[in-house]
Amino acid sequence: MAPRARSVAIAAACWLLLLAGAARAVDDHSVSVKNFSFTDADSGSATTVVPEGDSVTWHWDGPGTNHSVTSDASSAQAFNSDTTNPTHTHATGDHFTVVFPTSGCFQYHCEVHPSMHGQVQVGTGVCPPLPAPGGGGGGGGGGGGNGPPPPPPPASPPPDTTPPAFSAVREKSKKLVFNLSEPAKVTVKIRKGHKLVKTFHISGKPGVNSFRLTHRGLKKGVKYSALVSAVDSAGNKSLVKRLTLKL
Repeated sequence: MAPRARSVAIAAACWLLLLAGAARAVDDHSVSVKNFSFTDADSGSATTVVPEGDSVTWHWDGPGTNHSVTSDASSAQAFNSDTTNPTHTHATGDHFTVVFPTSGCFQYHCEVHPSMHGQVQVGTGVCPPLPAPGGGGGGGGGGGGNGPPPPPPPASPPPDTTPPAFSAVREKSKKLVFNLSEPAKVTVKIRKGHKLVKTFHISGKPGVNSFRLTHRGLKKGVKYSALVSAVDSAGNKSLVKRLTLKL
């Protein structure tokens, strides 16, 4: 080989070696599964930060290995350690590996204990803070967080046992006039002797009420007796008031 060609070949080989040395080796990152938590070996938290193309391996270290590693429904990359393990039982030393080729935030949880959360932040992806351990979550093992308990519900009001009361029941200018203590359904029964002639129902209001007696089918000059009673919305019944009418 000519000296010049040999020099070019050597330079090209050196360049290729430099490129190979500059290429980043793909790394694997470990997450420990134990004690109802996912713990990244580097950060000591439930967040694992990796470059694009790296892998994450979860290790069931125990104590407590009845957990899955299952991507959240919102995750752009789906993964599940227990696709073929419906009982979610793992022996100590089990492991599960996922490669993350693209940037993003990939959150996951335990299907058995939904309060267990973790996330993998890949490349330029940004992950939000995770919920506090034991917070939120509906399902087995989920807690309500460590905040103060909610206040007790307000006490129910006592039942209404007070009956409506009449006062100043009288006939005035051919009207039945009376005062009522509360809103109630008022019944007026008109009798002639022992015979019931008419029955009227009135929506009574608190305070003064009046009910015109003329044009009600009652005859002028005839003496009637009126029996006035009331029932409130709670079903409490008033005493019956009796008065004599003559139109």
